Amino acid sequence: MLPLWLQGLAACGDWPDVAAARASSPLLVQYCRDDQLFPLDGMRAADERMAQRYQQAGSPHAFVGEFFDGGHRFDVMMQGRRVRLPGGVAAAVSVAAVPAGR
Repeated sequence: MLPLWLQGLAACGDWPDVAAARASSPLLVQYCRDDQLFPLDGMRAADERMAQRYQQAGSPHAFVGEFFDGGHRFDVMMQGRRVRLPGGVAAAVSVAAVPAGR
């Protein structure tokens, strides 16, 4: 995935748009409710946006958003998560993996 902070790329979309660009392919996104770098309202909005994109692609069950208690992290438990979705198995992708301010 290309970084959105490349000049001009952010005008084409935001992280939820990029993540959902392959809608119909299995996608698991993880959020930490108390993340000090990402506000909960923004996480919920991103989750809804990706779910909507998957719905529009006719694959609403291929997207899973998981919310965890606690602060900014991508720990071993989260990294080990796998979810069986139509079309395959989605590995964990965490908003913690996205640099702050990007």
